[in-house]
Amino acid sequence: MNWFIFFVFPVAQSYLFGCYYDYNQPLVLPEQLPVDTCTHVLLIGAVLVKNLGVTVVQHPYNGFDVLQSMRDYRVRSSNGLKFVPSLLGDDVEWKIALKDAESRRIFIAALIDFAKSQKIDGLDFDWEYPCGDYKSIYTDFIQELRTTVLGIFGKDFLLTTAVGAGKNTIDDCYEMGKLGQLLDLIHLMTYDYHSIYDKQTGYSSPIYAKSVETGEARYFNTEWSAAYLVELGVPREKILIGLEGLGHTFQLMNSTIHDFAAPVVGTGYGGGWMTFVEFCLLIKSAGSHWDDEAKVNYTFYKDQWTNVGDVRAAAEKALFVKANGYGGAFTFGLHLDDPADICQHGETFPIHRTVARYLQ
Repeated sequence: MNWFIFFVFPVAQSYLFGCYYDYNQPLVLPEQLPVDTCTHVLLIGAVLVKNLGVTVVQHPYNGFDVLQSMRDYRVRSSNGLKFVPSLLGDDVEWKIALKDAESRRIFIAALIDFAKSQKIDGLDFDWEYPCGDYKSIYTDFIQELRTTVLGIFGKDFLLTTAVGAGKNTIDDCYEMGKLGQLLDLIHLMTYDYHSIYDKQTGYSSPIYAKSVETGEARYFNTEWSAAYLVELGVPREKILIGLEGLGHTFQLMNSTIHDFAAPVVGTGYGGGWMTFVEFCLLIKSAGSHWDDEAKVNYTFYKDQWTNVGDVRAAAEKALFVKANGYGGAFTFGLHLDDPADICQHGETFPIHRTVARYLQ
């Protein structure tokens, strides 16, 4: 993910609710963002890792203007909202920045200068993914950055990271036990469990496994991924459970076979992707089908099949967070919600407002 991230932390709320926001999406402007909903906002896409430092996007928009818009957004909120840019970069740039002690020293100095100049509340790192030899090097970087940050900003400056939810990714790319102690929050990306390249229909962001799933397929759900992080030593209160405003589309092999794990011939409309707004408009005519095992909605129309997180699924994830004692939830993201109530839920940003209500 290449985005900016903002975090909001309300005083009276015991659970955290982080909201990613991609300014590069034209549907939602900073002035439209809901106040007193998120606890931290993660701005993504405006700050990139480059040349042993960070660069602010200048085209197709002025990233410094976006950073100012997010500081203004922080002022509008009354719940102690935290503004945390999320750093993106291609694999080569991350490896250059972290490869040895000297490069990390230069990179960390650049991060500190950026944090001071932009008056931010923390930094989020979205490297997908620090695997292989860089698994331990990433830990070294976080340790060195933590030490530096404590000496300059103190304990209130947030250090967070986005973590893939697949077992192989977790095992190959993160020293989770160590990171769980060094970082303030872990944004567990509990979505995209079933790829658009799968040979059968599958849910993007299920909470629980289906009874028909066996073997490694039992790992492809929120419950398993979050519990695995705890097993590896990550404190529950640092784990934020992810919700995504996107889902996958598939073209069915046979339009009369349209349940979970139905055979497909490939991706469906939208190049394999559908947004929440597109989904809610589709189900007005096609109808929706609730899977009470996995706690998700899906729909189909002729040879097309899709599953996208909606308001009901969002409420279920918030309930899951509370029932299992995790630190909270996060969304990807504000730019994928419904800012104008096109879906007629009776409020703008229905996904985010629903999650915030359930977490209170």
